[in-house]
Amino acid sequence: MSQIENGWSVLAQWVERGEVKMGGLRAGGVKARIQKSLSRMQSLRDDVRENLHLAGMEEMVEWQKLEERGLEIEQRLHEATKDVQANLDDMILRLSKLRSAMF
Repeated sequence: MSQIENGWSVLAQWVERGEVKMGGLRAGGVKARIQKSLSRMQSLRDDVRENLHLAGMEEMVEWQKLEERGLEIEQRLHEATKDVQANLDDMILRLSKLRSAMF
């Protein structure tokens, strides 16, 4: 399945669950899904970490890759959250100034 087809598939699932409305994604739905996925990732990561002593060499190599990727995902999520907040703050300030100039 191509990335475009996969994207449409995910969008269709969101529509079915009511997470997409005419105005776009419901913030609560997206935020809740991200938080749930992040918690699940962290839980699985903790379980794997606790049982690494049972792993073979191949699993250890895969673990190192996945641990690095998980940290990268957490960092990107943190940066994206800060970026979105900064953009929202900027828009609020600019819209407030425009409204003040109008009245």
